[in-house]
Amino acid sequence: MSIELQAGKVHALVGENGAGKSTLFKICAGVIPSDGGKLSLDGTAYNPRNMRQAQAAGVALVFQEMTINPSLDIAENIHIDQMQKYAGVLGISRWRNLRRSAQDLLDELGANISVNQKLHTLDLGQRKVLEIARALSYRPKVLLLDESTAFLDTREIETLFKAIHTLREQGIAIGYISHHLDEVDQIADTITILKDGTWVGNFERGELTNKQIEARMVGREIGENIYPPLQPFKNQEVVLSLTDVTIPGILKPTSMTLYRGEILGLAGLKGSGGEFLIRSLIGDEKLSAGEMRLFGQPYKPKSPVDAWK
Repeated sequence: MSIELQAGKVHALVGENGAGKSTLFKICAGVIPSDGGKLSLDGTAYNPRNMRQAQAAGVALVFQEMTINPSLDIAENIHIDQMQKYAGVLGISRWRNLRRSAQDLLDELGANISVNQKLHTLDLGQRKVLEIARALSYRPKVLLLDESTAFLDTREIETLFKAIHTLREQGIAIGYISHHLDEVDQIADTITILKDGTWVGNFERGELTNKQIEARMVGREIGENIYPPLQPFKNQEVVLSLTDVTIPGILKPTSMTLYRGEILGLAGLKGSGGEFLIRSLIGDEKLSAGEMRLFGQPYKPKSPVDAWK
């Protein structure tokens, strides 16, 4: 496949899961090698062996997964490479310069964030802006954003988009991956569609409707009703109940009920406690408060083996 990112433009990649979007960005950012073809940067051959080489050349990638370290403060998270370089031992002068530089990067993005704020006061959108500030510290010519809005709400997305608009005005070439076509329509200048690792085409914003984009992504028209209709659930036999179960620092008091024959879905952002809740159900995580009942009887598994029995 062949694509071209231009200075001061946002180029979106869209396609189903497994279409090759993230793989392409990782190749460009030196995370994984390419099996063939050529990369060029400013008209010169470009073949990064790792992320550091890519960053030094002017290409930075912001991953979909949040990479903020909660044990570090805001400035340290932005300049984490400097922290690693000096093994976390910074003199007063270097420390002040690091904080000043971090604040300058945040101001450059138009973010209403101070390095003096506590990290836990930032919402997910602001934390994603921190990751962009970290990428910006490498002074990239090309910034690649992989599913950066995946865990954000509407307000947090607005915060992120303001930062992207600022970077576009600075002349940075921006690659943007998203499954949300309404977002792509708002932010992208050019759209590349991928399907099963194959390039489908490049299109200017507004050239295709969202339905036409979807059809090219999957290779067919998508109907309105793709799921079978759900029947009302009537079984009232309680199998498992949780009342105000709590895990210190991870899960606030949570209650739920599971009925026989029911499929109960757990939804939430990464780090919201869902995986720890599941682990507590199999005795792999200790609760500090609350009650669990299985078929009406107290249920306190001490281990996964105990839960299995």
